[in-house]
Amino acid sequence: MIAALLGTALLAQAANPAAQPVPSVDVEARVPGKASVWLAGSSPSAIAGWYVDGSGTRRYDQMPNCGPTKIALRPGMTSFTVVTSNGEVRIADELGTEAYGPAGDLKRTVLRNRDQSYRGPIGEVAAPIGGLMGVYLPEVSADHPADQSSWQVGRVAIGQKAVAPRLYIPFYIGIGRTSDNTPVVFNVPKGAATLYLGVMGQTAWAKHEGQYDVVLKFETPKRPIGG
Repeated sequence: MIAALLGTALLAQAANPAAQPVPSVDVEARVPGKASVWLAGSSPSAIAGWYVDGSGTRRYDQMPNCGPTKIALRPGMTSFTVVTSNGEVRIADELGTEAYGPAGDLKRTVLRNRDQSYRGPIGEVAAPIGGLMGVYLPEVSADHPADQSSWQVGRVAIGQKAVAPRLYIPFYIGIGRTSDNTPVVFNVPKGAATLYLGVMGQTAWAKHEGQYDVVLKFETPKRPIGG
C-alpha cells in the first residue's frame, strides 16, 4: 500500500516535470500493541527489556515480536498529521489488564528509562500509558547502526498544535488532535529517513494485545522542484 501510493505520486511527477510535486500522501499503518519504539533501528535479535511471568521465568521484549511499525520517508517530506486512528490495545501490569485507545490514559503517565532496557540508541520518555508513539531515525544499517550516544529525555507535547521531534527521541502522537479537534502537525526533523510507530508501555511489551490502525498524511513542499 505504502509503495503503491508513493510510486503513483512519483510517476505523476515524472510525467509532468513542470508541475508541482504531489503536496501530500496518505499512509496506512498497523501498529500492534507489542510494538516498542525502543527497538527502532535495532538488529533482528535485539532485546529492549525483560519481565518475569507468572511462573517466575524471565521473558524478553525482543525482535521481531516486539518490533515497531516502520514507515520509510520520501525525500522532501516535511511533516505529517493524523487522519484517523482506531483500535484497542490491552496492557497487563501490576494493576491488572486495561484497554486503551490511541490517546492512551492521559491521567496515567509512565516513564520508560534506560535502566529498563539494553542501552540502545532510543532516548527516555514519560508519556500516557497505551498511547500511540513515534520516533524518527536517520538511515541505519548493519554497517552503520543507530547512534548509541543519543540518550536524551523526550518531552511529551500534549495540547500543542505543532510538535518538532528530534532524531532518536520518542514522542507522543496519541490521536493527533488538540482538545478543540485541531490536527497536530508533527514535523519531520532534518536527516530523518524513517518513522517508527509503537505503543507506550513500561515493561512487558510482549504481553500487550490488540492493535491500532492509523492513517497519516505526509506533506511535501508545495512548490516546483528547484523553485
